Amino acid sequence: MFETIVHPEWANSLADPVPPPVAGEETGVPVDSDDVGMCLDALERLDALRAVDDVERRHEAAEVDELDADGVLAAVAATQRQVNLAQAAQLRLAAHWADRNDTVAHPYLAGRPEGRRGRETLVQPGGDGTPEFAEFAAAELGAALRVSTVSAGLLLADALDLRHRLPLLWEQTQSGEVKIWVARRVATRTRRLCQAAAARVDVKVAPLAATVPYGRLEKILDAAVLAADPERAATDTAAAEAERGVWVGSDTNHGVATMFAKADAPDLAAIDRSLNTLARAMTMLGDTDGHDIRRAKALGVLADPGAALELTRLANESIPPRPSKQPDNADSADGGQQGTDPRRPCDLGPATLYVHISRESLADDGNARVEDLGPVLLEQVRRWLGHRTVRIRPVIDMDAIPAVDCYEVPARMGEAVRLRTPADFFPFSSSLSRRGDFEHTVPFIPPDQGGPPGQTAMDNLAHTNRRPHRIKTHGRWTVTQPRSGVWIWRSPHGSDYLVDTTGTTALGKLGGN
Repeated sequence: MFETIVHPEWANSLADPVPPPVAGEETGVPVDSDDVGMCLDALERLDALRAVDDVERRHEAAEVDELDADGVLAAVAATQRQVNLAQAAQLRLAAHWADRNDTVAHPYLAGRPEGRRGRETLVQPGGDGTPEFAEFAAAELGAALRVSTVSAGLLLADALDLRHRLPLLWEQTQSGEVKIWVARRVATRTRRLCQAAAARVDVKVAPLAATVPYGRLEKILDAAVLAADPERAATDTAAAEAERGVWVGSDTNHGVATMFAKADAPDLAAIDRSLNTLARAMTMLGDTDGHDIRRAKALGVLADPGAALELTRLANESIPPRPSKQPDNADSADGGQQGTDPRRPCDLGPATLYVHISRESLADDGNARVEDLGPVLLEQVRRWLGHRTVRIRPVIDMDAIPAVDCYEVPARMGEAVRLRTPADFFPFSSSLSRRGDFEHTVPFIPPDQGGPPGQTAMDNLAHTNRRPHRIKTHGRWTVTQPRSGVWIWRSPHGSDYLVDTTGTTALGKLGGN
């Protein structure tokens, strides 16, 4: 009944294409010779365009092959901006497409309910304050973009949300500064807010959208959403807490089953820490299984608290004594708990939860920032801390912390460094982890080798993870610290980046080529 027409390009691997009917040939269907000519002309034009595109691609590939290292980096930056601008234009066109489809093609027939079934209606997939548009408009836009109708509908909703509810972020996208996928995630995350609340989020998020990696921006966004609509945040929190539970799958695979849990984040963090501790104890006692397998076995050990304590006791007794010449870093900033020192004891004590609460949050019952978890309502923090030991630390006056001559970072200074700059100090880093090392921006020189006094100071320290440390030490990157909390990095090919509390700003080549 149906014939498949295959483009000649693939004719060798599939069935022979069905040729178009020839004028005058007996086919049982009248053939218009003008229509046949137009069809053939269109195919010829399409083949010609493809041939031109192929030539242009070959030419561009040849140009790329001729670029040196500096040229590659410059071209990468330029193409990223072109991508941003092209996608911004697509966003702008999507919003205009919604404007052009603000009425339905077949409105309801008054007094005829049976005529309404299945007919097109006006819809508002965007948030409060966005205009309605014809329901079927997404279908044609999706076909033009070669995506599904659902995907096109989401694009329309995001475009209208950005234009009408997040004007500052919209301007950032149209200038090419912000990646469109980042802006669209913000639009989706704020869609349930009223227009005024979305505008409050826009003020907080838009200035950072181009300089802060999304992993960090997401936490800022979550905090802004909580603060913008506390009532909705409380409702959403209650709904999430009502979903808590632990489930064990009924199916087993050769004696192996599955467990799934939804619980308060601090409780799961404590369990995760205990599993890691017991898995490490097993390694110290000779278990050679992989980390995940040891964690799975540790879950069973936790079912018997006495067995868990006995396991850690035996592991700690196996620790070799520390050489007397090795200094004890118990007074250092990490308390001797960082790293993979095999002499570090296994401790099943309670996990430490770092909660940061501002004076403003206390005044208006707002939200708090919990390290590694993100922003939460202050009321949640009260419930979490109700059955835990709480230690309140005073505000640290960073300007009053004196420099020291030793290499080790004192605990108070280390905490101040983390509070001053919670993120890793490498350009565009998304890490907010407390784990890591303290880095002397100007490398430390021991005093007995001619090093000056006071090298360990707030204006010569940063907190970083292992990879940025290796890049700085061995990767030909250089960094200076003009003042506390501000760094200027220079890449191996001379590009400069400013890193501070607002994120990373590309400065170009301040030192020239």
